[in-house]
Amino acid sequence: MTEIHLLKLLSLQFSMLCNQKKNRNCYQRKYLAFLKEIVAEVSDPALQARITDMLSKKMRKSEEIPSAESNPWIKFAGVFQDDPLFDDFVENIAAYRQELDAEVAAYDASLEENQSA
Repeated sequence: MTEIHLLKLLSLQFSMLCNQKKNRNCYQRKYLAFLKEIVAEVSDPALQARITDMLSKKMRKSEEIPSAESNPWIKFAGVFQDDPLFDDFVENIAAYRQELDAEVAAYDASLEENQSA
């Protein structure tokens, strides 16, 4: 792949992925950091330097913007604090989870027996 093709490909991917997100700056920064890791694998030092320079310029233009949304689950915090049945509910969930884990373990063991036979 030539230098021009690689630069066009990186720019195209960058544009496509950034246009899919609402909070572009935050996403840009993560994506550009990911691209830098990929560019480290490029064998041609001149091409690697040029692409790294291009990515560094783009990263300088972007800044991480914190999300304005609060955690949507916060409004449910403490809903069951006075419910006398909640502890029983949690215990039943834990018991059911243990049943499922035992079923999965038994199934995995039967698969291993069939493979070794």
